Amino acid sequence: MKVFLDANVIANWILIKKGASGRHKKDSVLSERYKYLSQSYNLLERLQSLKLEVFTSQLAIGETLSVIYDDAINLKLYTKGFPTATWTRIGIREKERLEKEEAYEIYEGIMKIFDELFSFVKILDDVLDLELLGHLILLRGIRTHDAILLTTVISNEMDYFVTRDGRLTKKMRNSKRQFGLELLSSINLLNKIS
Repeated sequence: MKVFLDANVIANWILIKKGASGRHKKDSVLSERYKYLSQSYNLLERLQSLKLEVFTSQLAIGETLSVIYDDAINLKLYTKGFPTATWTRIGIREKERLEKEEAYEIYEGIMKIFDELFSFVKILDDVLDLELLGHLILLRGIRTHDAILLTTVISNEMDYFVTRDGRLTKKMRNSKRQFGLELLSSINLLNKIS
């Protein structure tokens, strides 16, 4: 069984692993959010203990860093009381960027956790098969970065692609028949291997 982890799954595992500064225990909204993230955490911990073949790619690792950065900004905006409707405005996100010390602390934490991650997750080189990439983007309407991930996954004959991206899962619903690949959420794969 060959499993590929999307960036959002890895980022959730890292956020739980870091403890998300412990603030979530006192805040019901954050507490509920971290309960949701725990599905990815539980899956990765289980995959690590089963010693299965688990992979990700260079692009997914880059996306993971971006997800964690966005999460840190969102947490900062939430803590400062900004309405969630304003969080996507670039001006507010630029104004509330991470201070150098905050960014460095996050970076240091991620690098330590990456050491553990890479002890059981192998990194694949991204594959650019133009025929497959064109099919995924033009015929299935998949965003470029997701199409590159899927091209890498399909070319490396993965059995499972684990993601939290429901839209991507819907667009790839016939992938088992066509590509021999099944897209699953963390909880669905966890149920399958338990």
